[in-house]
Amino acid sequence: MRRRENGAWIDLDQAEIDAESARIAAVAAGALDREKAEAEREIDAAAEAARAAIVTPGAGQAMSYLAKEAEARRVLAGAASSALLEPLIGVEVDPVTGDVLPDLASVAAVIVAQADAWMALEGQIDAARRGAKIQIAAAADSAAITAARDAGLSALQAV
Repeated sequence: MRRRENGAWIDLDQAEIDAESARIAAVAAGALDREKAEAEREIDAAAEAARAAIVTPGAGQAMSYLAKEAEARRVLAGAASSALLEPLIGVEVDPVTGDVLPDLASVAAVIVAQADAWMALEGQIDAARRGAKIQIAAAADSAAITAARDAGLSALQAV
């Protein structure tokens, strides 16, 4: 192997060839790592978009959903009252019939059913997200990264 230095071609020894090969490999690995990180960001954003299509986004809203679910399960287990859920009597509606829910047990049952349905969907979203990210991490080249990303995005859109 030769390189041009000060207008003249010089022969490289094996140590110089090895060093240049290692430098090129490091540059290529860095580029591949950046491409993987970008593909993983795209997967995470698509998973979040899939979630936002199902539930109201926001940390406060997520906390509200969790609190209402816990309280609803407590009511269904026999609690006689709930300061969190009682204001929803006469406000919350049955998602199937549209009828206003007349009592605490009805409100609690609807909330638990919605939470259970959400868990099934979240399982699908997270499986698609994690599967794609695992495939991206294992990808050896740009084509494999793109294929893993595209498959993950398709899986997330299908949820």
